[in-house]
Amino acid sequence: MNSTQKIAVEATQSIMALQNQYLKNIFEQWNKGMKNCLSQIPLEEKMTCQSESTKVMVDKTVEHARDINAIIEKSNEKVVESLQKHFKKGLDESADVTKKMKEES
Repeated sequence: MNSTQKIAVEATQSIMALQNQYLKNIFEQWNKGMKNCLSQIPLEEKMTCQSESTKVMVDKTVEHARDINAIIEKSNEKVVESLQKHFKKGLDESADVTKKMKEES
């Protein structure tokens, strides 16, 4: 496996782990919300709790999107660096071959 593929696999694994945790948190939050809806507390308290829960979920969703974006951005930077390194190496090798061909002529 070349370095670019390795970077992609590592980024994918990181994103999958993050997604797994995010989904776990969503289901935990959903479970709390359902328990609240089915509880015997007054409607006003239920609405306040639901509103606060929604705010928390929106914040967590934005944070999650930023985390995913950071992983992708870091991965992209590594891929570009790797490609640049290999491209420069190829150009250097090409220049060396050209130079040897001139010397042999």
